[in-house]
Amino acid sequence: MAVTTIKRLDKLVFPTFELRQVDDVRWASGITRTVERGAGSTVPNFSFVDQFAPTIEANTPQVRTLLSAVPVNGLGVVNTNAYMKLATTTASVGRAVTTHDRITVTLGLLTWNTITFPHRGRARAQLSLAAAFDGVNDPFVPAGGVALPGSVAVDEILRAGPVRVNGTAIPGVQSIEVSSGVQLRREGGDGEEFPTAVIVESIEPVVTIQTLTPVNWLTLGLRGVALNGATGLEFFGRAIGSEAPFANAVASHLKGTALYGSVDPVDTSGDGTASVTDTLRVTCTSPTEEQLPLTFVTGTQIT
Repeated sequence: MAVTTIKRLDKLVFPTFELRQVDDVRWASGITRTVERGAGSTVPNFSFVDQFAPTIEANTPQVRTLLSAVPVNGLGVVNTNAYMKLATTTASVGRAVTTHDRITVTLGLLTWNTITFPHRGRARAQLSLAAAFDGVNDPFVPAGGVALPGSVAVDEILRAGPVRVNGTAIPGVQSIEVSSGVQLRREGGDGEEFPTAVIVESIEPVVTIQTLTPVNWLTLGLRGVALNGATGLEFFGRAIGSEAPFANAVASHLKGTALYGSVDPVDTSGDGTASVTDTLRVTCTSPTEEQLPLTFVTGTQIT
């Protein structure tokens, strides 16, 4: 049978924001099936579903939008919609036409795992929506024959911006990688197959910076240095326009801050006539459990 239509990705719509730039989206059942055999049987005689861990994973360059809503320890969400658009072999079907698909997550926990800010190209965030059973609806509620809301567009592009450690600038930044280190636990009960709660078990944020500036050995030393609790680690995501980066004074950039923790040298590497790079790693900590070890401000100036 000939293929005349296909499905393409469309946006993710959360209760308070939407991501109109997404790629590498994956809807995973997380199904675990157990196989049983009768006495002495070499073949499986029965199987049953033990549990589900339904998850939507995606990548997005809308880092500023994501971080304005989702802190390093995640965000509980309800009624989130992921859309897929119907398309022909040459174009997508009109958004108002009721031929598209939607999957709704009525209860879940949204987290981000890794965010990378390169010197060239665009920043990218890996996010994950862990779905749970709300007592009525399955974790994934599919629907066909729906229209697509609003529109899709390229809303934002970010790159690596300046970095400071304890008030001292580190020029020549080549990349900034931020890891939340988030660990989740799914809970359920009463023999139900679906989790009824998704819980953050722990976070361990780490920021890894690659720079052309030699800082590892003469500045940090083999043992590294502690963040001072006043200025600590400050890094920026620089907003990019169609012709050039936005000016530092334009409030369109992103700032990350970790006041406490340690900065350790990872390595210094070079090859042939290429520039030598230093890689340093910041382990972010907090003096109290009420204070997040890594925070962000969006729509800010680069100072």
